[in-house]
Amino acid sequence: RTMRNGSNRYIIHVSWGFGGGVGTVIANLIEYQLAAGYRVGVIYPVRENKYDVSFLSRFSGEIDCYPVEMRHNRVIRQLRLSQIIGLPIKRLYRQVCLQNPGLDIVIHAHNTIAVGLLRDISKLPLLVTLHGINASKGVTSQWVTQGIAKRLIRSGFKMNAVSHQTAEYYNSVLGTMEIIPILNGTRVKNNTVSRSQRPPSEKFRIGYLAYLTDAKGWRHLFDAYASLDEQYKARINLTFAGIGPEGEVSALQNSIRQHGLEGSVRYIGYVENAGDTLVPSLDLVVLPSASEGLPLTLVEAIAHGVPILATRVGGIPEVLIEGVTGYFIERNPIDIAEKIRILHDDERLYESLSNNARDLYTNKFTVERMAKEYSRVYDSILMCFKQ
Repeated sequence: RTMRNGSNRYIIHVSWGFGGGVGTVIANLIEYQLAAGYRVGVIYPVRENKYDVSFLSRFSGEIDCYPVEMRHNRVIRQLRLSQIIGLPIKRLYRQVCLQNPGLDIVIHAHNTIAVGLLRDISKLPLLVTLHGINASKGVTSQWVTQGIAKRLIRSGFKMNAVSHQTAEYYNSVLGTMEIIPILNGTRVKNNTVSRSQRPPSEKFRIGYLAYLTDAKGWRHLFDAYASLDEQYKARINLTFAGIGPEGEVSALQNSIRQHGLEGSVRYIGYVENAGDTLVPSLDLVVLPSASEGLPLTLVEAIAHGVPILATRVGGIPEVLIEGVTGYFIERNPIDIAEKIRILHDDERLYESLSNNARDLYTNKFTVERMAKEYSRVYDSILMCFKQ
């Protein structure tokens, strides 16, 4: 594969999958790196899901693909501890080196699950990005995640987190200062039509774009909407986007029917490139999560000047500034409903939040800023690796 602009750099991204915000961040990085003339590859497990198929189709013919057949034993599957196995990064790295002598190769793994606890990862030009805190209820899973991170730190590998809060958490747990924050970035491809520019008859549009689980808080938002007076329901629409367990999807669909809200509440499932397609059409994004890293959905929202309501957890305070780009909410319907009414009723406040959101995105969350920070880390890795 020919590289543009005379670059000799080859970035190989390693991920357990390309769904959600992680997949979008990787895609944003790849787009920038290809435009910068880098050669790019991806290592990933072979799985049939719409996220991975969509991602790989998007870059068909532009990147090198290294699919890995995973055969977990029964115990690993039952314990759901795929992070013990990881992906065969070192074997594939050696293969690439033999086929492409002279290239400056950096392996960029996205989360510890891709690295694994038992794989040989010695003598690799490796960066590992932590996209959030392991909030799994399984103590064993958390222990394995921290074990991998400790191993990476002891071996001198570079690590970063996508928010200051995530970096601070793991630095505290691991007793180190080595994990640096590099905030997620996104790119604006479609412009949003300002609320003030739309006909008064158009409804106020609220969006929930996340995995459909209790941890993400979809029920709190639904109950908040259901509690609104009829005059508000007549002027506000609510859209739920994202996949989830069958039981959660059925529960949402049943709730819509039971409350007679078929005309104003929709569940639309998975939305491809939601940051370019759905988010620009919204007036408000709400995320009542119990835990987060730095949700790319919120970054995409402010990029389009869409105010946000979200819980004060994880890296959310990086993107949600109280009274500036939105408001913090409690995980209860009463507080959420009150904040919705405030933003719906006060158009001057809403426009101020919208303008502030765009400004914060421009100053802090562009793809260019994120990619340049990663490039500096790549430089450091290659410098150390060649010594």
